[in-house]
Amino acid sequence: HRNAVHSNASYTRTCPSVMEKLKSLCKSDYANIVYKKEIASLYSDPVKMQSQIPRNMKQLRNLRYQQLQQSRISKDDLFNLHEIAYDVSGYEIFTFPDLVCIFGLKEILDEFDKVLQLEHSSQLLSYDTTFQLGDFYVSTLLFRHIVFKEQPCIPAMFLIHERKLTETHQFMFQECLVRIPYLKKVTCPIVTDNEKAIVNVIHDVLFNIPHVLCWNHLIHDVRYWLQKHAAPSADKTLQHI
Repeated sequence: HRNAVHSNASYTRTCPSVMEKLKSLCKSDYANIVYKKEIASLYSDPVKMQSQIPRNMKQLRNLRYQQLQQSRISKDDLFNLHEIAYDVSGYEIFTFPDLVCIFGLKEILDEFDKVLQLEHSSQLLSYDTTFQLGDFYVSTLLFRHIVFKEQPCIPAMFLIHERKLTETHQFMFQECLVRIPYLKKVTCPIVTDNEKAIVNVIHDVLFNIPHVLCWNHLIHDVRYWLQKHAAPSADKTLQHI
């Protein structure tokens, strides 16, 4: 076999039936998960031969890549984005001069609106540009689901954008007010970092909501200021209050 030409190790071909099974599994699971499950099953069935299990992780990664390529709508990312928006409600897309994509599941947004109507002192909103995916940033609006004892933080709406502009975040919060009507009436605080574009929009669009800064970002900013002004090392050892 040609795959054995560049190696001294003996080559064993994986059975075609096993390959078809692995292709099916790789459509829904990551390669490492499929590999672990299949290798673990070997111990419960000692009859299995080398040809009946995945050869290695690379084989499964290649299979998953092939399956993902076949399931793509097209190779045009913008076309794919619009196709998804047609099939899944809740998308708002601007493509010029910058790409701005705003989306959120209607079921989550409806739940968000209902939760905001419950009077509770521990309700807290959060908005931050946390993730960078390739050439784009992802900003997320979260809320606490106070109905549950653990009060989990639930991501409600997402913004994918190219640049951290005030106009971009303004699109986001104007859309939030449309999809989450009770957001216009709440007085629970919203936590953000000190990014100027976000702060400006919070004050202009969500002017009824108290704005507070995140402790992590606040302490980081203070440390940066102290370092910039050559403060003693003892002053830089800030602790959370």
